Amino acid sequence: MSLRVVSYNVRALQDDVSALERTVRALDPDVLCLQEAPYIGPVGHRIAAFAERCHLVWSGREQRAGQTTLLTSLRTQVRQVRHHPLPTAGLLDRRGTAVAQMALVGGPEVTVASVHLGLQPQQRVEHARRILELLGPGPAVIAGDLNEEADGAAWQLLAQRIAQVSPVEPTF
Repeated sequence: MSLRVVSYNVRALQDDVSALERTVRALDPDVLCLQEAPYIGPVGHRIAAFAERCHLVWSGREQRAGQTTLLTSLRTQVRQVRHHPLPTAGLLDRRGTAVAQMALVGGPEVTVASVHLGLQPQQRVEHARRILELLGPGPAVIAGDLNEEADGAAWQLLAQRIAQVSPVEPTF
C-alpha cells in the first residue's frame, strides 16, 4: 500500500487554475500539500472550489496558517488537521505548516505536513525544528517548499528524521 503525496506552491491561485487542475488530476494524489494558498479576504470558497475541481476534499477547512493547507482524496481517512503558524520577522512574510493525521482506507496511520519554510537560513532551521516537534511519533511525510537545496541546514535537520523519497532537486 502506498500513499501518493504531491506538493504544489499554487501562488495564491493567481495563475492558470485550469492548467493547475489538469496537472493535479493527472497526478491523482492521495494528499495534495499546498503552499501559498490564497489568504487575502474571504477565500475559503476559492480553495473549496479548487479542491472540488481536482476531485479532492479540503481537509480541515479552517483558516490556513502561513498559507499552507492540505487537500485529500476519498481514499484517505483524515482523523485530524491542525494549522500552525511559524515565527517570522514581519507581517508580510507568512509561514506555516498544516499537519494531518490520516490513513489510506484500511492502512496504517501517518502524519503528513505541508510546509513552507522561511527565506533566511536561521529561520528555516527554526521552522524545521518546530515542524519536527509537531509531527509527534510514528511514520511521517513532510512535503513542501523548503526554500533551500539538499545541503542546507534545515534540509539536513529534517533528513535526520525523515528519509528523502523525491529526487534531490531544488524545492523553490
